[in-house]
Amino acid sequence: MKKSQSLTLLTLTLVVLTACSTSSTPAGKEPNVAPGVIRPQSSTAADVWVTHPDRSRLISWDGTRTFAADGNVTASTLSVNEGQTYQTMEGFGASLTDSAGWLMWYKMNATQRNNLMQSLFGFNDGNAGLSFLRIPLGGSDMALSHYTYNDGAADPNLTRFSIGHDLTYIVPLAKQAKTINSSIRYMATPWSPPAWMKTSGSLNNGKLKPEYYQTFANYLKKAYDAYNAQGVKFNYLSVQNEPRFEPGSYPGTLYEWYDELNLVRGNVFPTFNGTGVKFLALDHNWDLSWYPKAILNEGSAYYEGTAWHCYAGDKAAMTDVRNSFPGEGVFLTECSGGFWATNFGENMKWQMQNLFIGGTKNWAKSVLFWSLAQDPSGNPHLGGCSNCRGVVSINQSNGAVTFNEEYYSIAHFARFVWPGAVRIGTTDSSDGKFIGVAFRNTNGAKALVVLNQSSSTATFKMVWSGKSIQQSLPANGVATVFW
Repeated sequence: MKKSQSLTLLTLTLVVLTACSTSSTPAGKEPNVAPGVIRPQSSTAADVWVTHPDRSRLISWDGTRTFAADGNVTASTLSVNEGQTYQTMEGFGASLTDSAGWLMWYKMNATQRNNLMQSLFGFNDGNAGLSFLRIPLGGSDMALSHYTYNDGAADPNLTRFSIGHDLTYIVPLAKQAKTINSSIRYMATPWSPPAWMKTSGSLNNGKLKPEYYQTFANYLKKAYDAYNAQGVKFNYLSVQNEPRFEPGSYPGTLYEWYDELNLVRGNVFPTFNGTGVKFLALDHNWDLSWYPKAILNEGSAYYEGTAWHCYAGDKAAMTDVRNSFPGEGVFLTECSGGFWATNFGENMKWQMQNLFIGGTKNWAKSVLFWSLAQDPSGNPHLGGCSNCRGVVSINQSNGAVTFNEEYYSIAHFARFVWPGAVRIGTTDSSDGKFIGVAFRNTNGAKALVVLNQSSSTATFKMVWSGKSIQQSLPANGVATVFW
């Protein structure tokens, strides 16, 4: 063999090996790309992506399954019924906290940052397809400083108002996310009004003074206008993060239910007239269902729905409130993983049972984790949670990224279930081993996400339209079936 022929063969071999090692897209198949571009799979076969609890398979393509002409239901069957429809989905994601933005902007180089943004918001194989960002309006515990947009002495005319802090890295990252996923939704939430508006005179603790209700409404509208001018238009707003908690170490504000209703009904709602922003009540834990019930009983006309956190109570509270007010949407807006829980498989199992499968089956239109990124020790943070885990972890020394279980939980949904999708009827297996939830996208593509919650490897059967496929999963394994 000539030297030139040998070099050519070596080059071709390296190209093939590189392609095989860097892509999980099967040969001859299009990668899974963005909504509006991807074409629904045929009705004769389904593709399957799996994640295993030992991390040996991570949102990894597991082949195409041809539907068999077998609609018989067994003990391990999950049945999908397109004739039953439920809520329309708004998206899956996390909060773009000050900490997350700072890490991505200052602790990564441009190439690392752009690659991470594609991994988070892109739709090709290996990416998660995040479609919903919650943006804190001012400092939270996941921040390098506690700030608002008008700190200092009293300024009722808001002449000092500025989102300058956010323009450095939060706004640019929020804008970049939209260039990658144009269907992304944004939600805004303050942790505190400026201290001079509050009874405590501090960002921590205290209540908003009634004489500043309209000033605070104007403040929120200025934040909306400033972000909108930058190309980031809020779809949703809650007027307070966790209104029933007064943290001592980071910003927070106490609201009685009637305080929130009076603020929204009398000030915020009319101030935002014409913007299209939709308001969410509560934005706090599952054990506080009495709070949004009291608000919606008098003020449902002013709200799009309720927002929920996972830190106390049970996910069934969302269905309870939704049943009382069926015209109001349900949004799961915050839940954090943490370094107190280190078992990857058990963590994904809990997240599927309570947030993604369990949450959407309890009418959630969105499922959001807390901070999009923290470092491997849960930093930076200022007060509050000292060991919260980000969706990804960023090494402050070299910008290296660890994709945590939260990332893969989101990816099993967000990459295949897009804003505008509708949840469709799904029954779990009667043997108790498998739970799942299914959706139909606006282009007809369908996704079923399944968890094996048993203690051993098992095979489930999916029956749809008189046809079926089968798929094996290890204990705590997750599969997304897409067709």
